[in-house]
Order: sequence, then structure tokens, then C-alpha cells
Amino acid sequence: MFSTCYVEPDKTGAFESLMTPSVVNRLSKGEQFPIIGLLFENVAIGAIVLRTKGEKTEIMSLYVAPDYRRQGGGTMLLETADQLAGKLDSRLVARFTVVDKETGILEKTLKAYGLKKRNDKEARTYMATIAECDENEKIKNESHDKKLVFFSQLTDAKLKSHTKLAESKGIYVPKGGFISDRLNRQLSAVFEEKGGIGGFITVENISYKDGIRITAAYNNDENPLIMLWLLRAVLAKALESFSDKTPLFIDVTGATADKYVRYLLPEATVVSRTYYKTA
Repeated sequence: MFSTCYVEPDKTGAFESLMTPSVVNRLSKGEQFPIIGLLFENVAIGAIVLRTKGEKTEIMSLYVAPDYRRQGGGTMLLETADQLAGKLDSRLVARFTVVDKETGILEKTLKAYGLKKRNDKEARTYMATIAECDENEKIKNESHDKKLVFFSQLTDAKLKSHTKLAESKGIYVPKGGFISDRLNRQLSAVFEEKGGIGGFITVENISYKDGIRITAAYNNDENPLIMLWLLRAVLAKALESFSDKTPLFIDVTGATADKYVRYLLPEATVVSRTYYKTA
């Protein structure tokens, strides 16, 4: 009835409608990932996209067309992916955000296959609307400092310089640095100070729910108000282009950042999930 196949890099076209937009975008830019396709009478009806990093094989995308669900296709894809992970001495891991019916179905599929949920406090994604954040009393009363500038106001050379400086101090910077084409330069901002940077927020547009995502944020230890100034400016700028009902996703890494977000934005909810294959 159903069958699976490994999809060659030059044969992904028939399966792109069965992948997340972010994966399709990365494929269009030349990135390559192991892809397993699900077929019914030689017609593409599902796909799983993987990425192996050390001991983990991450599920980047898993989808089966609605007319063919609840017939074992998702399990077949996971079994084939599991076998591939075993050959690479790694285990399956899935990290995603539950934001709609489709991602809810994904979570049920992973549970049914036997993957276990992990309470990952070191890496979470929170979600709130722009309005909820903008109306927060801790943020709304702050006005940004003149040292704060948006990436769109800076040259590539200056952004590269800021990236190099941040990385030299061990500060997390998104892949591609501050000149990454994934960033929304109109919304990403940095607080400049003599000889360095006091803080920054990087923002990118995301395809699902037409939302925006804060992918990285930094505030030095000398002035904790910098993050409030940055948030105030970014939210005000976002309201110029987006509805106040637009979801804002915030990626958090580390217990300190997690505690800060929960204090600053208590209305934000955790929407990220991490599932993994036990040994």
C-alpha cells in the first residue's frame, strides 16, 4: 500500500508541498538534508526531513497528506528515520512549537510512536501577541535611549563588527550573524556604547501565523534597563507593520534568560516541545 524512499537532492520538488516552509526555503538556498518520502502508488503523500548533529538526528519536518492519515504512514516514516539514526549511532529528537492543529497532530504522532517528552528548561520558546507585550506595564513605561539603533540604520561593515565583538565575548549570535538574510533588519536593534554594545535583540519573520520571532537577546550586567528599552523600541516598530494580534515568539536559552522572560512577560505561554527516542 504505502512505501518509503530516500529522496535525492535533485528530486525534492515533488515533496516540497509536504514540508514546512522553513525547510523548503533552506533547500532553495542549497542546503541539503536527509529526506524520506512516503508514496502511495508512486505519488508523494508524505515526507520527513532530518538533520544529524552528533548523537542526535533532529526531525525538522514531518507531514502526511490529510487524506492518507491514520493508516500507518507517519509510523512508516518514523521507523525509516529511526533506522537511519541507528546506522549513524544517533537517536531521534524533535523540537517544535505547537501553534496550530497541524503541530498538535505532529505531537500526537510522536507520542504514539513512543518518543518521550522532555521538560527542556534550557531551551524554550514562549508566545504572546504583540499587544500583550506592548501593554505590559514593565515595558510600556520605558522610552528607548538615543544609543539604540535598528540594524537597518547600520552598514554591513558595522553589523559585522558588532557580530565579531559579540562572538569574541561568548555571546550567542544567530547563525549568519547580524547580517543574516533571515533577520528582519527593520525590527532587530542594538544598543551601542563606547567600545562595544550594551545589548541587542534580533528578530526574524516566520511563515506560520505570519508571526515574528525574537531569536536572540543580550543585555550587559551594568544596566538591566537596556533590555526594556530594546523591547519597547522593537514592539513600537513592529506595530507600524503588523497587527497587534500578531504572535511574537521568543526563543530562550539558559535558565537565567528563561527566568527573565517569565518575570518580564508573565502572559507569555510556553509553546515549544521537545521529544526524544529513549535508548
